[in-house]
Amino acid sequence: MFKSLKKKFTGIYLALVLLIILVGAASTVSTNSIRNYINGFISNNYMSIDSVNNMINAINNQDKAILIYLQGNKEEALNLFHKNDDEFYKWFYIEKGNVTEEGELDVVDEINNQYIEFGKLFSSLQDISNGSNHEEIVEYYYEKIVPQIDTINTSLENLSDLNEEILFSKKESLRSMAQTSIYIIGFMALIVSVLGGSIAMFLTNRYFNPITLLLDAIKSVKEGNLNKKAPIVYNDEIGELALEFNNMVNRLYQFEIESKGSLQAEKDKSINIIKSISDPIVLLDNNFRIKFINDKGKKFFRIYSDNYKERSFLEVIPIPEAFKFIKGSLGEDNKTKIIEVTKDNKKYFFNLTINAIKISGEDVQEVSVLFKDVTDLKELEAVKTEFIGAVSHELKTPLTSIMMGIGLINNKNIGELNNKQKEIVKTIGEDVQNLNELVSNLLKISEIQANKYSFNIKENDINKLLGEVIVSFLNQAEEKNIKLKLDIKEELPLVMIDREKIKWVLNNLISNAIRYTELGEVIVSSYRKLEKIYIEVTDTGRGIPKNYLTKIFEKFVRVEEFEIPEESTGLGLSIAKDIVEINGGEIWCESEVGIGSKFIFTIPISIDI
Repeated sequence: MFKSLKKKFTGIYLALVLLIILVGAASTVSTNSIRNYINGFISNNYMSIDSVNNMINAINNQDKAILIYLQGNKEEALNLFHKNDDEFYKWFYIEKGNVTEEGELDVVDEINNQYIEFGKLFSSLQDISNGSNHEEIVEYYYEKIVPQIDTINTSLENLSDLNEEILFSKKESLRSMAQTSIYIIGFMALIVSVLGGSIAMFLTNRYFNPITLLLDAIKSVKEGNLNKKAPIVYNDEIGELALEFNNMVNRLYQFEIESKGSLQAEKDKSINIIKSISDPIVLLDNNFRIKFINDKGKKFFRIYSDNYKERSFLEVIPIPEAFKFIKGSLGEDNKTKIIEVTKDNKKYFFNLTINAIKISGEDVQEVSVLFKDVTDLKELEAVKTEFIGAVSHELKTPLTSIMMGIGLINNKNIGELNNKQKEIVKTIGEDVQNLNELVSNLLKISEIQANKYSFNIKENDINKLLGEVIVSFLNQAEEKNIKLKLDIKEELPLVMIDREKIKWVLNNLISNAIRYTELGEVIVSSYRKLEKIYIEVTDTGRGIPKNYLTKIFEKFVRVEEFEIPEESTGLGLSIAKDIVEINGGEIWCESEVGIGSKFIFTIPISIDI
């Protein structure tokens, strides 16, 4: 049966507490004894000294009273004399009741006799003052009374000196008492220290050494050594812990043997699944060294051996655009981008999907890259775009003819239309105008898709361009009583952009902001942050619901049931997104319903064309 450590440590704890209590009690008793001693003799001797001083003051005041008497103010003098007589005896009896030292009572009695004699002399002075001349009375004062006063004062000073000497003489006794108290407390503290140190050494050797051995066993098991056993030194809780640890290690060892086979089978199964995926998959570590490539990836990238492992991505797969995207997406999940790869004079399009693999904690250990082949989809999209462009181009001419015909119909020289006819013609004109705008936007999309690799990228001053665009919208903003502001926070470096295309984006964003703002202002601003230029168009309009903030950049998307005019084609923002991205930037929207919207797009300070 294991013996309880709790009881052992409780006993040791109680013993130490008892010793500490004894030391504290001894300190308290010694301190109180010294304090009482100090309070006693200081209080007694100080009271005697204070009484003496007050008696001296009373005698001196009586001397003044006698002098006043000699001057002829007898009534005043007698009142002052008797008042101080009472004062003298008040303090005299306080002193007599506080006699604590040897010889002190004799001095007190002597002072009393001297004071009685002083009183008799003053009475004699009063008697002779009735029959004698003034000079005789003064002579009596100086020969009899003054010496008696000096005698009393001398005796009082001797009494004060006696108490002062006793006060200082007891200092040595107090020092001896304090020294003895320090020795006692120090001795007891030394005993407690020695006992505490001995107990600490005992606990270290008796209990903590087995804990150290158990900790070493735990570290060994942590490193994978399941054959390590913890020694059972004593039959207590630590011994029980070591026994249970050994049992646990045995169970882990059995589990490892049983599960190793099944784990290997699952691993092989997972690898076979990855290998069978019809699109290239590349697994990288956090330093972008290749750990694994599936069979489809080896075939496409023409890798015929396993010497690709631990080599850098670009060394094995020389696609800079893909590597740049992977490096910029480290730590993110489901980050996608379509890239173009030329192989054997044929263009392939892959949708890259990046996923971070976090094995432990928050640090990225590995990155998986899926090359999803979307070549067929891109070819289909190209055909669709070409078709839309051709159809739009063919529609442009008849639409122009229809608009001219409407203009001729509205010409009064041909004939006056009635109100109903005017309304019909107006409706036709609006529909044709909307259709013409749609066709123009479709042609714009077709143009961008067809010529995205031949943008007229040149060095431009973006702040100057903003100023030019703002000027063209001042009248439109003024008509709606909207403030149109340009907020340029700093001088910006020149950027490489297609000036006309970026101007089209600005025109679209500013016209939308003015169109959907009834009150307030529209602010266009620019600033630099790191290696990007930020352009913002902020309005105080209706705002956009959160669920539409990403959808509005898709083709033909309109915010339903939110007061968007019917003439909106839903293509403007899609075109703007394509232009910004081809120029190397990003575009997004921040908005709150009822407060307003902020459209932001970026332009890199330097981009690869």
